[in-house]
Amino acid sequence: MIHLTQLFRLFFKKIDPVFQWSFFIFAFAFMVFSGCKSMLDEEPFSVADCPKVISNYPLKDAMGVEEASQISVKFNKAMLGSSFNAETFNLFNGSTPIAGIISFKDSTATFVPTELLASDQLFTAKINNGVKDLANNFMIGSYAWNFSTQLARIIQFPSISSTDPVNLAIKVPFNKKISVLFSKKMDSLSAISSFTLFNTSLGGTNIPGTVTYSGSTAIFSPDGLLEANTTYTGTIANSAMDFQGNHLKEAFIWSFTTGANQDLTAPVVIATEPSSNELSVTLNNKITALFSESMDPSSINAQTFVVTSGGE
Repeated sequence: MIHLTQLFRLFFKKIDPVFQWSFFIFAFAFMVFSGCKSMLDEEPFSVADCPKVISNYPLKDAMGVEEASQISVKFNKAMLGSSFNAETFNLFNGSTPIAGIISFKDSTATFVPTELLASDQLFTAKINNGVKDLANNFMIGSYAWNFSTQLARIIQFPSISSTDPVNLAIKVPFNKKISVLFSKKMDSLSAISSFTLFNTSLGGTNIPGTVTYSGSTAIFSPDGLLEANTTYTGTIANSAMDFQGNHLKEAFIWSFTTGANQDLTAPVVIATEPSSNELSVTLNNKITALFSESMDPSSINAQTFVVTSGGE
């Protein structure tokens, strides 16, 4: 009976020497490249051992991706984190590489661009076959996918609509509360912390006080009366932001000056219509009160001017 090795010897004696060398080269290449083990690893290997990508973000061919997005890939097994670097995990805008920071946790690699991605652009993320699992099995082939960022958004930055007192106002009352109206609703904490008042007549001395915020208005209430014939400067820092995180483009600054004389006389009502205890008042009569001096209109409201019946 002829042994199998004898058959191979007879076979190779009959064929052309060039073909023999081609056969050996092919066989060697097949053994090296058919598996995903390192060439230095002598253990048996199988294509089934190779790591592979099972999901990615953004999704392949996704559109309208936010400019602040992070790029990530998840593998089917735990991977060697040190194999993920600027050579193996890349992001491109056309042929232009995008700078970013690469991190790895569990079986997921993440690419965080150092700057916002450009709007309305096509990007390509790529993982090359230099990445490997904990057993030094390399990924077979590279993995790449495309996605597009969203159209450029029109950002409506907040601004200051008005102030009270207005800029360069004079003869401002000493007990004045300083208010600012924003163009839109703001993050209350940022609006409060951004509001400061300084005595510029005394070289920019900070005025202590309390800031409150409601609706779209911030109000600064000084702890004490303002000084006479003194210029004050109000400032809203550009740290003030809306609910979307959009800040003032720049700090808002305005000034006003108090009156020369301090009014310490409390106002009194000197006349009313109808008068006190008047009888037979018509049903459509308007109720009015005349004060001894000009009043702050904002202090006259439904809580301070009340009409009741039955002598209550």
